[in-house]
Amino acid sequence: MSSPPDDRALEILRRSDYNDFGDRGRLAVIGGGYLNVNPPLIAAYTASALGIDSLYLLMPERLLRLRCFGSLTISLIPLPDHKVTHGVVKWVERLIDRRRLRADVVHVGPGFTGHRGYIVELVKLLDSRGMNLVIDSGALYPEVLSLDLDWSSAIIAPHEGEYKMLFEGDDPLFKLEEYNVFLKRLGGARYISMGRVVYDVSDPCWPTRYGSGYVATGLLSGSYALTGGAMDAAMLAGSLLVKMMGKLRENGCFHVSVERLVELASEVVREISLGSD
Repeated sequence: MSSPPDDRALEILRRSDYNDFGDRGRLAVIGGGYLNVNPPLIAAYTASALGIDSLYLLMPERLLRLRCFGSLTISLIPLPDHKVTHGVVKWVERLIDRRRLRADVVHVGPGFTGHRGYIVELVKLLDSRGMNLVIDSGALYPEVLSLDLDWSSAIIAPHEGEYKMLFEGDDPLFKLEEYNVFLKRLGGARYISMGRVVYDVSDPCWPTRYGSGYVATGLLSGSYALTGGAMDAAMLAGSLLVKMMGKLRENGCFHVSVERLVELASEVVREISLGSD
């Protein structure tokens, strides 16, 4: 297991030369469906803990109406259907073309429901507009990974089962070294870039409550928006997770609420930003 590269990644959080709106990253989280309301909320809340000053959350309109949304730092954009449809793809395209959605990184897929063909269409659209992608589980279909995208600037975030299906076995569907992979699993979190392990967390204190994986990918997409680089994003998110797990271990906590995890992320970012360890 390699050590967390704090000096290289964490200095970003201590920078003070952010002058204009969007200098601390432009991120959009697109997710949610009639089966999964919470994943995009968890990811967006966690990403906002890094202090990103331009963060959009795109969810089905009826889901936004159901939830009391308390954040004043996240811009809400309702989608016109409760799942990914051709109409949703065209709506997102209009938002981009009219510059109502200006993002350097798009976290696409947490909690998605919809026809995989339209999800493929959405991923192609975002890539064609020059946006860096974090592709989460709801958008991780073989058809997506078969697209001719700039995979050097995209990160995929599969759960353990998806990882095994796509990259392991006697006849894997895809070659691991062709992708930047951020693996979510109950036993820990592995960060892999072009087939190389950057950091590996194998901690019995890793929380097992539903939603903890979206805290991890929220940190990843937020870090990507902040750093602009896939490797730096993986290192920053890894370092933050390690410090979060350390705080949990101090309390002997094996099960923790998602709300507490997001709170921990904010605490760790604040400590690092102030220069304390």
